[in-house]
Amino acid sequence: LIVGSGACPMTAYVLSKQFPECKIVGLDRSERACELSTHLLRRADSSTISIRQADIGQVTDLTEFDSILVALNVGGSDQEKTELIRRIKRFARPDAVLLARTACGWSRVLYPSIDIPELNPEPAMEDGRPSYVRGVIFPMRISDLPD
Repeated sequence: LIVGSGACPMTAYVLSKQFPECKIVGLDRSERACELSTHLLRRADSSTISIRQADIGQVTDLTEFDSILVALNVGGSDQEKTELIRRIKRFARPDAVLLARTACGWSRVLYPSIDIPELNPEPAMEDGRPSYVRGVIFPMRISDLPD
């Protein structure tokens, strides 16, 4: 599942080419984004990707997914994104893998960040990576996500 797949589902497309045996679902709350991405995927003949319109804040069953990737721009604020991550934990399988992209450094001005101290990206930026990196991805099992 890709939460916040958007109008141009490049992540879904790239993953479908890298892992052709996987079924990928893009989820977006925008009806227009879903229409555009469905059109693009039809033109690209991407039969392993499906798009669903829904607000992750309203979804109550995520147990069909092995992996859940949360896009950088999901959530209108740090607090909202953090609550969405906690909500995903409540409704996903404990053995599912969560890949949550969060803003760090200067990009926190533009994108919401996950406000869970155990997931603070700032120390990870001390390893010499450029300061202009827009975000980092935290992979973890749902069951390892702090409450």
